Amino acid sequence: MGVEVKNSGLVISEDLLRLFEGIGEGVIVTNRFGEIVGMNRAAEKTFGVNREFNLRKSSSALLSGMCDPTTRRPVTPQNLPFNQTISTERPVDSKEFLLKRSDGKEFYVQISTSPFFGDDNTLAGTLGILIDVTNRRRLEDTLTQRNLQLSAINRIA
Repeated sequence: MGVEVKNSGLVISEDLLRLFEGIGEGVIVTNRFGEIVGMNRAAEKTFGVNREFNLRKSSSALLSGMCDPTTRRPVTPQNLPFNQTISTERPVDSKEFLLKRSDGKEFYVQISTSPFFGDDNTLAGTLGILIDVTNRRRLEDTLTQRNLQLSAINRIA
């Protein structure tokens, strides 16, 4: 598979990293402690970060700008998908978040995470897929605004 657990650390093969590069969506791999051990270019672009800078940083640090898309309140670390997968050892289905990057740019991202296990059936880490859904959200917001405008016009008429 291209993933090994050595001395309680997770090692990702170069072949697997090259495979991740061919995926158009963001891919982040963490170890069982939530430290990022692999990231593809799409994830770098999504977060506006450098892969080497973020390796071995926690997923919580990378995702610290995550907010609930409705309330715009910050998401607590225990409610981040990577941490939920680590604590439950179960996948987290697609959840949508508003992300505020350090450059001030906001965008919407859907994140799904899955656990993977070592040869001894203990949690080795997580795999996360990130999809930028900003354009879809903007279209939905525009449609909502137009519907409100049409409703107001109908009330006036």
